[in-house]
Amino acid sequence: MDALVALLAPGFKESNWCDQEVGVAIGRQLPIISVRQGLDPYGFIGKYQAVQGVGKTAVQLAKEIFTLFITNPIIGPKITDALVKLLADSYSFDRSKTLIGYIKQSNFLNSKHVTAMKEAVKNNSQVNGSWGVPEQITRLAKQIES
Repeated sequence: MDALVALLAPGFKESNWCDQEVGVAIGRQLPIISVRQGLDPYGFIGKYQAVQGVGKTAVQLAKEIFTLFITNPIIGPKITDALVKLLADSYSFDRSKTLIGYIKQSNFLNSKHVTAMKEAVKNNSQVNGSWGVPEQITRLAKQIES
């Protein structure tokens, strides 16, 4: 486990397993996000950032959780590494556009990532031919290399 998303729904509190997983995450000092789905954070999990889940679609909630994790210094670098690798292996123009949008949200881009993305532009036609993606990579490279 690299992080924990606790879906705080009725019945969560009564489950020994749910509290045990939270305890493991706390003990390992991992990022934790609570999602309120009818139950407010309590006990040890009460001190961690919580987001409201009621009334949101799964896509809205996923985007909010992603934004919190991509900027987190513990898991953000791992997510950034994974996104850059996915971009290098992108299988469609649309996927390349989506991935560069996620990558741009990271605070953890480094020269290794820039090199990998430049290689993706040279070696992957789905990155190179994706409208606007090579230019966005060039802009990111200038920011990182300056």
